[in-house]
Amino acid sequence: MRWQSLLIAVVVSLAAQASFAAADRVQDFRNWVDYRAPDGSFSISFPAPPKKLTSSRSEPGLTVSTTDISVGGFGLTISEGLAVADPNVVGALLDRMAGPKGADKPEYVRAISLGAVPGRENLMFRDRAWVYQRFYWTGTRLYNLMVTMPARDDKAVSVRHFFESFRLK
Repeated sequence: MRWQSLLIAVVVSLAAQASFAAADRVQDFRNWVDYRAPDGSFSISFPAPPKKLTSSRSEPGLTVSTTDISVGGFGLTISEGLAVADPNVVGALLDRMAGPKGADKPEYVRAISLGAVPGRENLMFRDRAWVYQRFYWTGTRLYNLMVTMPARDDKAVSVRHFFESFRLK
């Protein structure tokens, strides 16, 4: 009888752990906030209302404006002002953006696209955190989607939802 009780307790404990692990993977995205660009050029969902910061910098013959939209570890940076039409140059630019930066060495870099828009996806460990990034280049704008997490989780549904919610118009 005692062994039977112990066996039942172990089975119930294991079932509860599996249930909690599965619940970790399921999120209710109905509470996420849709953000739409004022000019209608893109939309994306954030886990909470994001903050928006805009800046610009000028160099001789070039002005680049940057808009950062973020909340928590979820962010989107839009850089405007560089006009590049050559696909080879765009590919090299995306490779450089997604490639190693000093001590940051990507775990992986993949060519991706959003419809006809070329992009790159990468994962890096930077400043004691895992950084998932996607870059898209439209010819006049560079979109950098980024999620920072304390632990690596390639199956994180929140990362996937954030990336897949991004739409270009």
